[in-house]
Amino acid sequence: MVRSQEPPILDFSVFYGSDSQAKTKLLQDVRECCLKNGFFQITGHRVSRELQRRTMSCVERFFHLQLEEKLKIDRSQNPFNRGYEVMQSHMSQPGSSPDLKEGLFIALDDLEEFKRTTMEYYDAVFQLAKDIIALLALTMNGDGGLFAPYTDGAVATLRYLHYPPKPPKTYDNARGCGAHRDYSGITILLQDEVGALQVLDEPTGQWLDIKSTPGAYVVNLANLFSRMTNETYKSALHRSSIRLG
Repeated sequence: MVRSQEPPILDFSVFYGSDSQAKTKLLQDVRECCLKNGFFQITGHRVSRELQRRTMSCVERFFHLQLEEKLKIDRSQNPFNRGYEVMQSHMSQPGSSPDLKEGLFIALDDLEEFKRTTMEYYDAVFQLAKDIIALLALTMNGDGGLFAPYTDGAVATLRYLHYPPKPPKTYDNARGCGAHRDYSGITILLQDEVGALQVLDEPTGQWLDIKSTPGAYVVNLANLFSRMTNETYKSALHRSSIRLG
């Protein structure tokens, strides 16, 4: 059986440079990914490793808090769909077990370092998202500002997720996050060193591992962006596996 290739790692610094040939090659590579499954990774962006590390450190400290502390910002009690999401509160894939993950949709107001770092990180990643969307517009032979109106006042959510090791006694079909397609425009994901993300290669039915690359972001197109291109660009099924504890 022929093994499909995992989504490529592309140098996004070319987007900010003046090398027209390199930029044309980047556009071609991104377009090819979008036509295939809507997944690729980028390095050479403008979100610093130092900011990424500070953010990861804050996130780790939050998820190590006692449950009663995290429940002080219980998402189910928030009218704006913000706050802490408890373990196994969501099922991404019908017929599977609930997802073995917990999440956070907003920072705590009384943790100043957390709030300050989160807002700095949010601003940096939101700008990166705008740059990626401009690049996507260029891959369609359009003006880089084609989708700019949709990023002005956009509902752009920063979400922190924690996937604990898989308990020894659990269902065989248990996943960190079951197979699903994202429903928004694009998703930008920073993985830790463990990595667990997989994307379905529909022609072969193979699940492809998306290896964790230090400092890189995984970019995947979601249903809304696919629909805006009359489904020429793909929104692929993906999932998160979990490791035994």
